[in-house]
Amino acid sequence: MRLRPGITRRCAPLAAGGPAWIPSSSAGFILWLESDSGLTVSQWTDQSSNANHAVQATGALQPTITANAFGTLPGLTFNGAATYQYMQLTKALSALISAGAYTMLAVLKPITATASSGSSYLNDAFFAEEGGYFGAYIDAGAGTPKSVAGNYTATGDTLRKKDLVGLNQAFLHMQRHAGGNLYSSLNSDAEGAGTASTNTDSLSGAVQIGARATTLGSNSTIGAILVWNVDLDTQNPGDLALAKAYLKAKYGTP
Repeated sequence: MRLRPGITRRCAPLAAGGPAWIPSSSAGFILWLESDSGLTVSQWTDQSSNANHAVQATGALQPTITANAFGTLPGLTFNGAATYQYMQLTKALSALISAGAYTMLAVLKPITATASSGSSYLNDAFFAEEGGYFGAYIDAGAGTPKSVAGNYTATGDTLRKKDLVGLNQAFLHMQRHAGGNLYSSLNSDAEGAGTASTNTDSLSGAVQIGARATTLGSNSTIGAILVWNVDLDTQNPGDLALAKAYLKAKYGTP
């Protein structure tokens, strides 16, 4: 099979019968965390070549590994309550994304959701900057739980919210930033038009998984997090669809 420029085959951690590749050689691929490879409660090893590992040395703050969380695949479960469990990347957000562009995919299963605050950075963070307001969140959404893409800028907190089918069900969250716009999608939903958002501010803080600033935690089980420091859809058209298809097939999201 011939692959177009910029794409190479690479074996990935797989479930039985899952797809055999992911476009990991795409420009800007910076973080690759999957629950069936390199996972312990004290370290989630980055499967890319960038050594952006997520760590937690304090026992009381360590999440738990849940077997068969996504079919036969395990997941990392965070309690979303005091004392908040979380993992922290060994590098700052600025090492992962650029101010003007990024792409992030995550597979997770929310267990509970807190009441809507009206601001993304006060909801249940599952991937966010420790001291800033960039990130991805779960919001109770006045009775309808939502996945939230948040991009903090000098002019405010830009949000995009998508209704979830419900709690305790796996979903695929995507958010990307390009050309001054924030985009998001949920599972197989169409992305739709972007929401105006200037450059991402406050990139100097560490990235936390499962909570933000050790307080705003998400009671969720996470299966995968993939990050590119470019807008993947613009940089290599079609790669975003390939990556989403890989995660959906592997983790059984809609």
